[in-house]
Amino acid sequence: MNYLKKHQSFWRFSLPAGLLNTAAGKFPLFLVGAKYGLFAAGLFALTERILTAPISLLAASVLEVFKRQSVHEYQTLGNCRDAFRSTFKALVLLGSGPALFIFLFAPDLCAWVFGKPWREAGEFARILAPLYFLNFVASPLSYVFFVAGKQKTELMWQVALFITTISVFLAPLSLKQVLVNYTLAYSILYLVYLYLSYRFSKNAPLGPARLGNSQSINGG
Repeated sequence: MNYLKKHQSFWRFSLPAGLLNTAAGKFPLFLVGAKYGLFAAGLFALTERILTAPISLLAASVLEVFKRQSVHEYQTLGNCRDAFRSTFKALVLLGSGPALFIFLFAPDLCAWVFGKPWREAGEFARILAPLYFLNFVASPLSYVFFVAGKQKTELMWQVALFITTISVFLAPLSLKQVLVNYTLAYSILYLVYLYLSYRFSKNAPLGPARLGNSQSINGG
């Protein structure tokens, strides 16, 4: 019981938030296949691969560095604003190039590499490029929620993300229009995510118990 009480922020907030995030990531492909058919699902799956492959390892590496910096600054300064700002700038610089390249050349690149029938996957990638750019920037910086003990806020945001995902993909629209709405809605949510992360990097209360819990959650 003492263990559960000590780590209640994990099983009450972080665990369901993680499950919702996973569901929000998996449902689009499932719903695209159910509504628009297997070929559309194949196009969407290829689109996701195009958008995630160049930056996934890079984002993971940046996150590991930010984890160390943010925890160290909170322990010594009571905030991690400087770590947030420097990491934000690095992520924008690292992500803007691939995002711009995909936006400009993805349709032609897909047609050249995979054949003309797959050009539409490049069109989808062009639509989704701003969303994945914001995801690349916001996701590593969201570690601030754990450092600052704001797991409840994180859960609320994940609930909004999940509801948005289901609502967008169930709308009776063409797949291209659904993806436009998906990009717009997710971009707004990720901008809110970034704002909250920055706010908590400056103002979140420093507490040994909270910091200890967040380290336990993310340390395995």
